Amino acid sequence: MANRQNFTRAILVEMAKRCTRPDGQMACERCGAIGVRLEAHHGIMDAMKSAEAKKRRLTAADGEMICVPCHQPETARQRKELARAEASEARHLGVHRARKPFRSRGFPPAVPKDRTVTKHTNGVNEIARRFAATED
Repeated sequence: MANRQNFTRAILVEMAKRCTRPDGQMACERCGAIGVRLEAHHGIMDAMKSAEAKKRRLTAADGEMICVPCHQPETARQRKELARAEASEARHLGVHRARKPFRSRGFPPAVPKDRTVTKHTNGVNEIARRFAATED
């Protein structure tokens, strides 16, 4: 969401004026709740807009001031909608997720090492044995 369009301060002020009641209190534009925290909600997600629509500047008509209890389920719904759209696009393009991890053939079995030369003798026993075999 790095390239998401945000409402400017002037647009937010215009939206706040729109949701202000005659008595001076701000109310949610969805449910009419008073005295709750309001958030700016984009009417259409930026991810679902066309390239031409993204070039156009946002206006107060593109969003609404809604309370947090109204905004959270709306955002969750939009995220599901976006995930479905992205999955559909991936299927259309032929991109598939691997269902199971790939299994390799594994490594060949280890060959047992010749243990005549040990680390502690530095091969002295082996050299002595070879020397004795050549004298005979």
